[in-house]
Amino acid sequence: MKVTREVKARVKATLEKCIVTANAHYGRTFKYPTVLYTKRGRTAGTANDSTYTVNFNAVLLMENVEDFLKRTVIHEMAHLIDGIVSPEAKAGGRWGRKRDIHGPRWKGIMKLLGGPTSRCHSYDTTNSKIKRTKKPKHVWKCGCGNGSVKLTAAAHKKQLNATGTYGYYQRGHTVRQCGKYSYFGLEGATLQPMALAADQPKPIPTTLTGMSGTVYDVVRVPKPATGLTKLARCRALFDSNVCRATHIQVFIDEVGCTPAGAATYYAKINKEV
Repeated sequence: MKVTREVKARVKATLEKCIVTANAHYGRTFKYPTVLYTKRGRTAGTANDSTYTVNFNAVLLMENVEDFLKRTVIHEMAHLIDGIVSPEAKAGGRWGRKRDIHGPRWKGIMKLLGGPTSRCHSYDTTNSKIKRTKKPKHVWKCGCGNGSVKLTAAAHKKQLNATGTYGYYQRGHTVRQCGKYSYFGLEGATLQPMALAADQPKPIPTTLTGMSGTVYDVVRVPKPATGLTKLARCRALFDSNVCRATHIQVFIDEVGCTPAGAATYYAKINKEV
């Protein structure tokens, strides 16, 4: 909601009146603050001592002009004045206590400016509420069908790349007991198992000559779809029946790992299994 010129002029007049009163009482000159109208939600207004700024809720202002001018505008200007005349209170005092921003000093300034000393407003905030859209989560279910987890987009991405943990605990069991979790789609939709990139490659029997010249019968898997991490691709190539040296050579040839990286991935995957 846009604040009209007329209302902005009335806000300015109220602030200037507060400044004139404070100047006469404290014998010093207070500057006119920077005024913003970008506050949202249920908060009517805020004051920032460091930037000497007051920020008002345009919706609540336009729906409650008269009371807003007498209450909220004076309320926030009193905070700025309090921060200037009582800097020791702002810093927490000698003992470092938390500043009571609505304490006796602020109430005294409110009485001086002619405003109410109550802390909170009672405006209807129905139209100023921030409407947040709840994003659906990604549903993963365990191999036994009894366990399921709902992941955020970030956790879901890690799970797709096989960099997240597969040790989710659900209903008295872990995925290590029941098998790998499968992706079923977004919650609220018709949930059916979905094929993941890591599940697409099909084993191809072949042979591989190791570093010592020995020929091994291995199960080689085509490179998974792009976008997966090297660890995920190595995990897809892993076969518990094949020796360490062969795995390292496969990781180097198929994934592009360095010898040290291939050895590290083998140790990590072998420990998982």
